[in-house]
Amino acid sequence: MPSSCVLHGIGGVGKTQVALQYLYRHEDDYEYIFWVNSENALSIVEKFHDFAQALMPDQVSENQASSVNKMKRWPKQHQSWLIVFDNAENLGIFSYLPLCQHGSVVITTQKMSLSQMAFAEIHLDGLEEVDGCEVILKHIYHQRVSERKIADREVAKKIFREVGGLPILVSQFAGFASHSHCSLMELLNLLQEPSSFQVIWNYDSRDSSTFQYGAPISKVWGLALQELSPEASQTLRLLTMFSPDGVPEAMLIGDWTEPDLAYLRPERRFGDRLQREKACSSPVEKAFQLRKRQLQILTQSGKATQADDLLLANGWNDLGVLLMQNEEFEAAQDRLEKTIVIKEQWITEEEEPAHFGESFKNLAYIRIHQNQNDEAVATAKRAYTLIENTYGPDAQATLKGSFVYGCNLLAVGDLEAAKKIHKNTLARRRRLLGEKSFITKDSIYVLLNMFREMLDGAHEAGCGKEAMARAQYYLLIVLRSKTGEESTSDGISNEALLLYQQVQHYKQSLAKELTTEQLQEDDIHSLDFVSSIWSGRPNLTGSYLFPRDPNMTNIGELEPISHD
Repeated sequence: MPSSCVLHGIGGVGKTQVALQYLYRHEDDYEYIFWVNSENALSIVEKFHDFAQALMPDQVSENQASSVNKMKRWPKQHQSWLIVFDNAENLGIFSYLPLCQHGSVVITTQKMSLSQMAFAEIHLDGLEEVDGCEVILKHIYHQRVSERKIADREVAKKIFREVGGLPILVSQFAGFASHSHCSLMELLNLLQEPSSFQVIWNYDSRDSSTFQYGAPISKVWGLALQELSPEASQTLRLLTMFSPDGVPEAMLIGDWTEPDLAYLRPERRFGDRLQREKACSSPVEKAFQLRKRQLQILTQSGKATQADDLLLANGWNDLGVLLMQNEEFEAAQDRLEKTIVIKEQWITEEEEPAHFGESFKNLAYIRIHQNQNDEAVATAKRAYTLIENTYGPDAQATLKGSFVYGCNLLAVGDLEAAKKIHKNTLARRRRLLGEKSFITKDSIYVLLNMFREMLDGAHEAGCGKEAMARAQYYLLIVLRSKTGEESTSDGISNEALLLYQQVQHYKQSLAKELTTEQLQEDDIHSLDFVSSIWSGRPNLTGSYLFPRDPNMTNIGELEPISHD
C-alpha cells in the first residue's frame, strides 16, 4: 500500500481546506495529482473512469469497473503522484488505493476509524480563540486584530464563543455579516436571538464571492445528525427537553471503565449477535444478488467482461467472510470455493497472486475450525507468500497475511514458529502504524496470550525460579505495552502489578547469588546472570526478546498503573 495519511475531524473543521493548502504548497513535489470526491462509491468510480480516459484513452472502454482496475494499476509505472480522497465515508475507500508501495494518499473524513488503516493520521480541532477572532475581524473589517479597538475584540470573542470555534461556522457567520453589511454587535445579537438565527443558519455562502462553502450550515448539521444511531438521536432529543447547558459532556462521551458498563454486557452480546445475523441476511445478500443479476444480464447481452466476473468473485469472497464472522463455516467454505473457481477461469496464480492469496487466507481460517490442521497451515503459508510476492513485506495486506499464518501456527500448537512470525509482524506494524493502531494491538494481544501459554508450560514443567522470574519479567513488558498510554481493564493492570511484586520477590531471594556490581545492573541482566548460559542470554542470542525501553530500565522503577 502507498504511504497514506488520514485527516479526520468533525464536519466543518477544515479538513478539505487543509488538504487544499497542502496541494498549494507542495504542487511542485508531484508529477500527478488526483482529487476524488469520495462521499459515495459512484462518485469514486466515475472519477476513476475520467482519470483513465485522460491518461490512457486508447485502453479505456465504457466499462467503469474496468477503468477502476486500470487506475489502480497505473501508479505502478509512475513514481511521483498524489491522490486525495475527500470526505470518505467508510473503510471501503482503501479498496481503491493503488496496488503498489510508492506514491502518496491523503484521505479526509469524519470517521476517525479510518485512521487505523493508514500510515499516519492528523486530527483537526477547532480554532484557537485568538485565531478565530482574527478571522472574524479581518474578513468583516478587512483589518487585523491589533488594528481594532478593544471593544471590537471583546465582541469578536463573544461571537467566537457563540459558534464554538468551528471554522465553518466562523466562516459562515463572517460571510453573512460581510454580505449583509451588519456590525459586530448586530451579528452577536442575531446569534443570540433564536428567531433571527434561522436566517444565518440557512445562509448559503455559495452566493458570496468571498466566503464559500459547499452547502448551508443547516445542511452540514443535518448530515452530521444523520450519522447518529437512532438511540443517540433519541437521547439528544430527550436532552433538549431539559437544560442542555447543564448536561455534563462526560455523560455522553466520557471514558467509562469496564466495571461501570458491566450491566450492559448481556445486551451488547445480544446486539452484536443481531448485527452479525442482519449482516449475513438482508443487505449483503441483497447487494450480492443484485451484482449476480447484473452479471447475468451482461452475459446474456454478450457484454460481460473479465472485470465483471472478477467482481462477482469478490462478492462471493465478501459474503464468505461475513459468514465466517457469524461462524457459519460450511456455508462460508462454499462461497470461498466459488470465488476460486471463477478466478481460475480468467487468471492464474502467477498472473494475479494477490487475488488467490486473499481467498486462501480466508480458507485457512475455515480449515482450522474444521480441524484440518496440516492443510490450514499450508493454505495460510501459501496465502501469505502470494500476497507478499505482490505487495512486498511492508504492505498491510502482507502483514495481515502473516498475522493469519501465525495464528494458524499457534492454533496447531507450533508455538516457536508462531512466535517468530508474530514478533516479525508486530515489529513491522509498530514501525508502519504506530503503537495506537488497533491492528498493532491485535499483534500485541496474540503475543501476550502466547507468553501466557509458555509461562503455564513452565509452571507444569517445574522450571527453576530464576527462569520463572525472567519469563514473568518479559510478560510484564507485554502487559505494560498492552495497557500503554491508555489504561485498559483493571484486570490487566492488577496482573501487571502482581507480576511486578513477584519479580521483586524473586530478585530479593536471588540477591545472595549476585555480586554488588551485578546488583547495580538492571533487572534483566541480574535475572540473566542467574539463569543458565544455555537459556538464551542476550550475549548469546544477540538481542533482547523485546527492544529495551530507556524509560523502563528497572522493574523497581515501575509504578502501579493508576485509573484516576
